[in-house]
Amino acid sequence: WYADTDGDFVGDTDSTSEACLQPDGYVAISGDCDDANANNYPGNDEICDDADNDCDGVPDEDAIDASTWYMDNDGDGFGDSDVTTAACTKPEGYVSNTTDCNDDNASLNPNTVWYQDLDGDTYGSTVSTESCTQPASYVSVSGDCNDDDASFNPDTVWYQDADSDSYGTADVSTTSCTQPAGYEL
Repeated sequence: WYADTDGDFVGDTDSTSEACLQPDGYVAISGDCDDANANNYPGNDEICDDADNDCDGVPDEDAIDASTWYMDNDGDGFGDSDVTTAACTKPEGYVSNTTDCNDDNASLNPNTVWYQDLDGDTYGSTVSTESCTQPASYVSVSGDCNDDDASFNPDTVWYQDADSDSYGTADVSTTSCTQPAGYEL
């Protein structure tokens, strides 16, 4: 007979008693890897508790209460719902959400900010929204100085007007949202 101090009906191989009748606290089956814990015996389901519940020498593998984790290939904090693993603790490169819209591009995720571009000059105003995909009339770059006129944006080229005749010269130019002093379009 094998001592079963934890009452899980599997006894300690190293603690035996010979008797014709089963003594109290003893069982006929041996192999308990932790006779002080009723949750650990051969054939038991693994759970996330850092213990070897099924007595195979490996704690928490294939735990029935393991969490599902989602691959975050691009490291943006958002996971790919198509690539999963089950584990008790978060594996490296995985996250707990499935909200990534492109796991190969960290700049495309649910928190990607898009700026409204009413004049179509590829610069957005201060009006913004967050979305995985680019909404119509929105761009990824802000900084438009006048979203009602495509002629005025951070790339507007101004030409120096040294003689103040309202015509600039192509020799000297600068880019700016607003007209610099001594420059014309």
